Amino acid sequence: CNFRGEGVWTGCDSWRVHAIAERFGASNATIITKIAVRYGSETLVAKLNASVSMEVDSETGLAPTRYILLLNGTEPVDDSDGGASGNYLTATGFDNVLTIEDVSGNVVKASFLKDLIVLQVAPRDGCFNKTFGLSGNNNGDKSDDLTVESTGEILPEDSSSSDIFEKFVRTQIISEESESLFPAEDFVPVSSDDAFTPIFSDQLDLSLCPAACNSNAACCLDASQGGEDLVEAFAVATKDIEETNLEAVGFFDNLRPAFEEAPGLFVFSGIDSQNITLKFVATDVDGISTLYCNICPDVDTYYADTHEVTCDVSGLGTNASVMAIKAKSLEYGSFSCFCEDSLGANSTSVTMVVEEDKTASAEAWEQDVVVRPVSSPRSVRSSTSRDPPSDTSHRRRTRPENSTTETMSTTMRRKASTSLAVLAAPTPSPFLWCYLLLSAVSFALAT
Repeated sequence: CNFRGEGVWTGCDSWRVHAIAERFGASNATIITKIAVRYGSETLVAKLNASVSMEVDSETGLAPTRYILLLNGTEPVDDSDGGASGNYLTATGFDNVLTIEDVSGNVVKASFLKDLIVLQVAPRDGCFNKTFGLSGNNNGDKSDDLTVESTGEILPEDSSSSDIFEKFVRTQIISEESESLFPAEDFVPVSSDDAFTPIFSDQLDLSLCPAACNSNAACCLDASQGGEDLVEAFAVATKDIEETNLEAVGFFDNLRPAFEEAPGLFVFSGIDSQNITLKFVATDVDGISTLYCNICPDVDTYYADTHEVTCDVSGLGTNASVMAIKAKSLEYGSFSCFCEDSLGANSTSVTMVVEEDKTASAEAWEQDVVVRPVSSPRSVRSSTSRDPPSDTSHRRRTRPENSTTETMSTTMRRKASTSLAVLAAPTPSPFLWCYLLLSAVSFALAT
């Protein structure tokens, strides 16, 4: 990103994200090397450690951790997985991708590459039209993201890179140490009239651009300033944002309904005439229009007759619908249940039916919760990640010694608590784009 010093990346209420950009070698361009996230009185700083080898471990398939963390000025010592946990901020790391989330649901994702950091952010729902900084105001309208705070001037989207830098980017640079989120030794004092002026892509002769850039101006800029290494970094950053965009949910998209309650595992002894009762609860702010399982009488008459299955559904048309399934027996294997909201978004839960085996070890019962989307032209994708699954989507399922039923949540993300507001960069360039437009349906990406 073409600024030097500490820039206000984004913020909302008590949440702040700052980034430090430094010159790349002797070039006239900069890269992000440090980030800081503050929530309330708690601050987490992550610094790129470029001295660490990029070589992948033959046993784990992972490269060494390439960042250093500071939580309130102190390096965490109780987390061997490259993360940290405070009162308000939690950081989890995997394969040099660090995800930082606060108690309100704001999310920051930082990917630590060889020479730079790729930064993506997603504010919580309550930050709609309230964010500030280089990332714009988060209102779904990209035309007013380049608003100069001091004058109220809104720069046109097609403004030259130099105008954007001089009139907008410079206003977001921290000049006073008291406003910095970083330790004193990391603060970069930069005044508003700093002499550093970056090179911009619209100043380049694209005919000299390497073939690997495919005439992409941002990539050409990286190539002109950093050579093959930064062309490679550009490719990695581009792939990263494309993957995030594919999985992201936009401002006005309809989220899937959630199975707030659904048994993930049922242990069946095989004895006939059991009084089996299972409960499923589906919720959605738009109302649940459909709720059923594929073993219900109106779906599979033969199965239902054979096992004396009944499905009693209540609450359709409301924000929470309940289905009570009663049966005398169940076949070993699995059955699925389906719910749909009034706008057509849907979710599916899967319940495993297994045979009771008192001699089985705990490891034999370890399974993954399965949640599969149903193909529908109106359904939407839920956000996922390359990082290890969180506890709500991947849990150890060990049968309790004195229990026949284990109730497990297979819910998708709740509408009431999931962040729809997301940020996006127009072009993922390690140098060029210092402002992010908030109309796209993805996390923000820039470095």
